[in-house]
Amino acid sequence: MQNIDKALSEAGVSIPVSTTTYMGAFVDTYPLSRGRFSDDYLNFLKPVIGFLVSKLYPLLVNIYTYFGYKNGDVSLEFSLFKPSSNEFNDPNNQLHYQNLFDSNLDSVYAALEKSGGGSLDVVVSESGWHAGRARGKRGECGGLY
Repeated sequence: MQNIDKALSEAGVSIPVSTTTYMGAFVDTYPLSRGRFSDDYLNFLKPVIGFLVSKLYPLLVNIYTYFGYKNGDVSLEFSLFKPSSNEFNDPNNQLHYQNLFDSNLDSVYAALEKSGGGSLDVVVSESGWHAGRARGKRGECGGLY
C-alpha cells in the first residue's frame, strides 16, 4: 500500500489507497461496542490501520448480512432491514439497532477504536445477498435486500 501510494503521488495522481476487510475478521461483536479484530487479523491489520490513519484514508469493509442470517444468529427480517424481534440496545453505548447492517458497521468502528484507528472513516465496499435459497425462502430475499 505504501509503495502504491508513493508511486501514485510521484505520478501526480491524488487518490486514496486502501484495502478491504470482511466481517470474518471481527470477534466479540455483541454487544457491538465490544467488537474487535481477531488476533490473527490484528497482527496483519495493525500496520495497515497505521498507514490509513497517517494518510487519512478510509478502511473498506464488506458487509453481507446474509451470513448472519445463514448462521442462525439473527432473523431474516433483521438481516433485510425489516422490523424484527432482534432489535436491541447496546448497553455500553445506549444505541438502538434495528438491522444487522448498522450493527455490523458499528462493530467495525468499535474494533478500529480499539486498534488505533478510531479516526478512520469506513466505506462499505461490498454488500448484497446470496442469490440462492435462504433457509426455505426463494430468491426474493436478494431483491428485498
